[in-house]
Amino acid sequence: PEIRPTRRLDFELELGYVVGNSANDIGEPVSMANAADRLFGVVLLNDWSARDVQAWEYRPLGPFNGKNFLTTISPWVVSLLALEPARCAAPPQDQGAFPVLPYLAQPDDVHAKAAYDIDLQVSLRRPSWPSEVVVTRTNAKT
Repeated sequence: PEIRPTRRLDFELELGYVVGNSANDIGEPVSMANAADRLFGVVLLNDWSARDVQAWEYRPLGPFNGKNFLTTISPWVVSLLALEPARCAAPPQDQGAFPVLPYLAQPDDVHAKAAYDIDLQVSLRRPSWPSEVVVTRTNAKT
């Protein structure tokens, strides 16, 4: 390996949820039916990865420093109450070869409002460019 700055830096645009209510006991899972009661709000989250470092580390370590290169969040937290108009049904849970653990299964009434229909976009702008360049677009419900 060569020690140098990464040449394959990328990121994932995600929503991060801020927990802000009563805690559960250590080792006690929180069911999907009770998860929303534990959440305070949402932030934009970027999970940065150095893919060239990750590829080298993957064998034998698995994802390690290249995958946890950096995480950034927005400077604001949007309350779940403010996002209520965007609530929608979540994609179906895949019960294929690896069914979800019972506490992660979503009851129908929870599943019907377990996601948020929010369009997300990342753009870059430099002073020398005539306009911004859209890097990625996605929707939080997928």
